[in-house]
Amino acid sequence: MNTTESIVEGYFRQFRGCLTIADVKVPKGFGRQLDLLAFNAKTGDQYHIEICVKHDLSFCLNPKETRQLLQQKFFGAEKSLSNKVYLEAIKNTYKAYGFDFQKVIRVWSTWVIHDSQEPEKDVKAEFSRLAIKHGIKRPRFELLLFRDRLLPELFSSIGTQNYSDFNLRAISLVAMAEKQTKKRDGRIK
Repeated sequence: MNTTESIVEGYFRQFRGCLTIADVKVPKGFGRQLDLLAFNAKTGDQYHIEICVKHDLSFCLNPKETRQLLQQKFFGAEKSLSNKVYLEAIKNTYKAYGFDFQKVIRVWSTWVIHDSQEPEKDVKAEFSRLAIKHGIKRPRFELLLFRDRLLPELFSSIGTQNYSDFNLRAISLVAMAEKQTKKRDGRIK
């Protein structure tokens, strides 16, 4: 699990109250894995989270460009031109963890979306078209923008406790430093 995946995992665990499992191998998926599965025992919500965070804006996609990525990550389309689909392998992986293909909330976390006034709405529309094509009756999808939503939520809600999660602890330290270092009359307060 890389740093951004770890931060998203900590966010779901610490701030959404979910049980999580990272890097879930997809049997018969030819090397595929799900970045993160999360379950909220209070609400019964089941999440499949895919994380693709590149903070260099030249790598950020627009809503139309996300279609192929969503197809690959959530519905098992092959990256090559072979047209192989590993959807059944993904469904079986969900089932192995007690998740229901129809009820899973798919979450895609990325830095930002380019060329969109309403990225949540635009990407959700792309996802809904794909989900309905794959037989999901009531698609549930969430776009978790790392820069514009996840980090601000963490900064505003994280406390001063000594988190055992190294990434959350680092975010806590940076958030507290930002709050405490307001310049007034040339002095740091």
